[in-house]
Amino acid sequence: MATTVHEPPKIKPERLPSDGFGRGGWRNLTPAEGDLRLVKDYSPPPASTGIWVGLAAITMTFAAFTSALVVRQGSSHDWRHITLPSVLYLNTLVIFASSVTLEISRRRVASFMGGLRNQVGSPARWLYVTLFLGLLFVAGQYVAWLQLKSQGLYLATNPSSSFSTCLLPRTRCMCWADWAR
Repeated sequence: MATTVHEPPKIKPERLPSDGFGRGGWRNLTPAEGDLRLVKDYSPPPASTGIWVGLAAITMTFAAFTSALVVRQGSSHDWRHITLPSVLYLNTLVIFASSVTLEISRRRVASFMGGLRNQVGSPARWLYVTLFLGLLFVAGQYVAWLQLKSQGLYLATNPSSSFSTCLLPRTRCMCWADWAR
């Protein structure tokens, strides 16, 4: 059987009343002042969108690892809690101080490049402090790894050690050291 498809009826859009100056109706969105920037839609820059997408991916990865940790800890009979080396707490302060000095140097560089060269000292000094703190952080991570190694704690020792050395933000740099042994 053949069927016939009919075109749906066309609906004419309603027109808003004009103000008498020819600018009325829904078609002309130009403001009376003539500034088109007032009616244009705002769209965030692509870099901002990329940052939000990256943050969402990092958040979901962290949530997945945390969920895996909770499930594995609840279902494991061989789970052994570990104590973190005390140098990791100092390392947290060092990496925080490094972030602060990096921000100070960023602001000094911006002022220096903005033409305030005579009012701002050399921004390189703060970059050197940041570099020193970064190297101190790496050394602290190495010391923490040596302490864990002296306790006999390796990546594959038990489920607790594999999660602890790779999931905790303060100890995430220790995973590479296990592969180097």
